[in-house]
Amino acid sequence: MSEPVTEPVTGGCLCGACTYSTEAQPLNIRACHCRMCRKVTGGAVYARVSVPLDKTDWKGPVGWYQSSPELRRGFCKQCGASLFSERAKDNAIGLTFGTLDHPERFRPEAQIWRSSGLSWIELSEDITCHDQGYV
Repeated sequence: MSEPVTEPVTGGCLCGACTYSTEAQPLNIRACHCRMCRKVTGGAVYARVSVPLDKTDWKGPVGWYQSSPELRRGFCKQCGASLFSERAKDNAIGLTFGTLDHPERFRPEAQIWRSSGLSWIELSEDITCHDQGYV
């Protein structure tokens, strides 16, 4: 489990045009293996730190894509970096590990949609694993 946040969580895109920050404690930290998350991030797994949406600020040319009825994805309009996944009804925004300034401060506490994952991806056995979503 990650340590409590004692300094702001910050990050940004590849070209530096978009940045974000929050001083809120994470709601959860997860690694998602679903195909949609893999496609949007271009990675083998989508690791993210979920924080309260209303306590997160961002700047820059952020574009949005509604990937499902309840989830929209934020990206930099200049370089295309995948920055966040937003669930407005839950007041949550997932900050992608790859865009965090200090990703080493966090560790996934759960894996979700493992049934959709690539067989060669393994995370530590002490991380809770859900074959599908989570409750």
